[in-house]
This record gives sequence, C-alpha cells and structure tokens, in this order.
Amino acid sequence: MSSNIALTANIRSNLLSLQGTASLMETAQNRLSTGKKVNSALDDAVSFFTAQGMSDRASSLNSLSDGISTALQTVKAASSGLDTISDLVKQAKAVAKQLKSADAADTGLTDGLKEQYTEIKKQIDAAAKDSSVDGVNLLQKSDATDGVSLKVVFDEKNADSNTLLKGKDFSSGADGLGLGTLTDAASVEAELTALDKASASIQAQQSSLGTSLTVLKSRDTFGKSLANVLQVGSDNLVNADTNLEAANVLALQTRQSLSQSALSLANQANQGVLQLLR
Repeated sequence: MSSNIALTANIRSNLLSLQGTASLMETAQNRLSTGKKVNSALDDAVSFFTAQGMSDRASSLNSLSDGISTALQTVKAASSGLDTISDLVKQAKAVAKQLKSADAADTGLTDGLKEQYTEIKKQIDAAAKDSSVDGVNLLQKSDATDGVSLKVVFDEKNADSNTLLKGKDFSSGADGLGLGTLTDAASVEAELTALDKASASIQAQQSSLGTSLTVLKSRDTFGKSLANVLQVGSDNLVNADTNLEAANVLALQTRQSLSQSALSLANQANQGVLQLLR
C-alpha cells in the first residue's frame, strides 16, 4: 500500500520558487551562451520569422552586390577601352590629314603613313577586344548582335529593379567604326569623314557609360546600406542584451540562494514540531 508524503504549504511554496528561479536562470544562461534571446520559433514565433525574413533579404542583396560590382568593373573596362580608342582615332585622323597634304610623289612618306594608319586600326581592334571583364565585353560584336547587352539586377523581389547595359561594336571594321584603308586622295577624304563619325560615336557611348557608371555606383551603395539596415533590424529582434542577461543571472543566483535558505528554515520548523511529539 502506497502512501503520499504531504508537504507543508510553506515548503511547497519555497520549492515552487526554487523551480521557477532555476527555469529563469536556465533561460538567462542560454541567452548568454548563444547571444540570442530568440533561438527558435518556440521562443517568439513572430520575432523569429520576421527576423529570418529580414536576414534572408539582406543576404540576397549582398549576393546581388557581387553582380553589381562585376558590372561596375565591366563598365569601367569599357570606358577605359573607349578612352584608348578615342586617342587612337585622333592619331588616325592626324595621319590621314598628313597623308592628304603629303606629296603623292614622295612614296616613302606616303607608304609609311599608310602603314601607320593600318597599325593604328590594328590597335583599335586590340583595345576593343581587350576591354572585357569576366568574359563580358561592351565594345565588341557578339555573334549576330551589334554588341553585348548586360542585365544587372538590383533586387530579386522587384522585377523592375534592374538596368540593361547596352554594348556596341567599336572595332575598326565595317561592323564597328567603319574605317577603311588609305589608298588615294578620295579614300583619304572618306576616311576623314569616317573618323569624324567614329569620334562622335565614341563620345556618345562614353556619355552613356558614364551615366551607367553613376547608376551602378548609386545602387551598389544603396543595396549595401539597405542590407545593413535589414541585418541590424533582424539582430535587434533576436539578439540578447548580454549585459542585461548577465545581471539577470546574478540576480537569479541571489534569489536562488535566498529560496534555499527559506526552504532550510521551513524544514527546521518542521523538525521543531517533530521534537515536540517525541
């Protein structure tokens, strides 16, 4: 036959207080060890899932930042290539003008100028070809298209948050700047006209790339700033105040010690009653 041990109200109250203090201390110590006040949905479902959503979006923006940074370098490479091509076009124009005023009978001079012109065109082609980053070149023809187009996404959650960088062929040939060869007087005039058009085309593209560069820099800065704001917001929802939790642990230890003392006193009181019954 089993029998139940009856505890006095005083002892039971002190035991409940000790159990409650132990539970609170376990929570405070867990927060100190993890650095978080919300470790799972069981702690606070609303805060947990809200923080997770903010953190996921911050991660997404940081990932997109890598693509924006690559696009920035691609535009910078194209811009640098155009600067070089612009200088080469100026040199080509100077050679063409010199050939125009040269004595046709001086074949040594004219032949040399024609060779210089051909070499300059070769360097224009090389500059256009070399202006690539990660296989993307905004100054060269790609397959059947006039130039490469590069789409840069700023926010995956917003379909309209992107920009399209349009490239154009700036090689010296017919598909690009449309430069030919210097043979006779008529060809020199044609080349001077083609070089003027080439300069205008280069200036227009330089302006376009400058605008794209400004947009990319602004969106890159904004994206990083927004990601930081989201991450801070997420941390504020789930991270624990370690100073506060450390103070809570000390306070709970003091409460636990007092509860244990109270329980000991209650037990001593019961023992005093037992002595009277002997």
